[in-house]
Amino acid sequence: MVLLPHLRPGAPWFIVMESASYSWDDSDSRNIGVVVNKSMKACDVLGIEGTPHNCRRVAGIIIDGLPDLIRMPSAPPQEFYRASYGNLLLKADGVPMASEEIRLEKQGVTYA
Repeated sequence: MVLLPHLRPGAPWFIVMESASYSWDDSDSRNIGVVVNKSMKACDVLGIEGTPHNCRRVAGIIIDGLPDLIRMPSAPPQEFYRASYGNLLLKADGVPMASEEIRLEKQGVTYA
């Protein structure tokens, strides 16, 4: 999740990584201090005054967006070539149970 300051051009962005989204959980009373500290840091990064009202607003924006962040796939779905190279057939006692086409996956972009 990326927060951009709309009225402050050139200000840095605040990014909430998917792997750190659990730390924004405000339903656990033991975690409230962590959420307050993180929202104060977010205000500082975004160039917003770290008042309790602003921290509450920033934390509310992030916490409200967490369900979308969690539901979002971490990678695009696999793409396959259209051609089929055969059929895989699963049998049990000579009775077909399931079958699936054998298709090659597109490799896509790789990074070194």
